[in-house]
Amino acid sequence: MVVPVLSHPLPKHPMKLLPIFNPDVKQLVEDHVKQFIMKVRWLNVRHEDVVCRHFPYTYAGKASMWYFSLSQGSIRSWIDFQTNFLNKFGEDKNPAILVLELS
Repeated sequence: MVVPVLSHPLPKHPMKLLPIFNPDVKQLVEDHVKQFIMKVRWLNVRHEDVVCRHFPYTYAGKASMWYFSLSQGSIRSWIDFQTNFLNKFGEDKNPAILVLELS
């Protein structure tokens, strides 16, 4: 499993409400993460394991391929997920600064 083990129940049908990120379309990765965070807050998701479980459902195209290429256990927290995602698809900014900006 790539993301942390699920410890809390998932909301019903949240995928219909989540934004989609496709790296082939001109979209800032930082904007996608902000939209995703706003949606999970709106869905009242408060547990990190649930946030991590939902994030891959927002991927399309190369982003989805990237996710499935991650090695097992490579994502242990939301910060890991966010940092890896921003490093892969974000602009050339310091990942630590981006994580602080988005938090």
